[in-house]
Amino acid sequence: MSNLGFDVSEYETNVMEPGWQNLFIKDSAIDDNKNKDGKILKLTIAVKDGQYKDRQFFKNLNIFNKNPTAETIARAEVSAIAKAIGVKAQNHEDLRFKPFQGLLDVEKDEGYEAKNVIKGVGTGLSVKPFGEAIVEKVATGEEKAPW
Repeated sequence: MSNLGFDVSEYETNVMEPGWQNLFIKDSAIDDNKNKDGKILKLTIAVKDGQYKDRQFFKNLNIFNKNPTAETIARAEVSAIAKAIGVKAQNHEDLRFKPFQGLLDVEKDEGYEAKNVIKGVGTGLSVKPFGEAIVEKVATGEEKAPW
């Protein structure tokens, strides 16, 4: 077995520390999903300021999907972003270049490098959780459906 030839502890990962960041959507597009039976909203999200200014990460949302849970989660996330930036988005382009606060975390799936994910968005006054947390709160009646 060959030696790597360098000390892995001397290099940083490409992920940002968990916590609140000022973000904006730099680019967006709607594409077919892999199976060509749904649509994905692809977002390029960038950090607006601070230590990680101009760093980017990506988020794909299944806005049309055969799986109703996946579709519900994606639509709730788009709704939360739109509310955080104060727009009634009719088009994905309406979401671009408007600042919002995002609660970043680090996710590591087996076989993949660690990556940043958004766990919630806010305006500084309130926080909207992302993903399954939204569906769970709606299902229990704790929160009104954002869609």
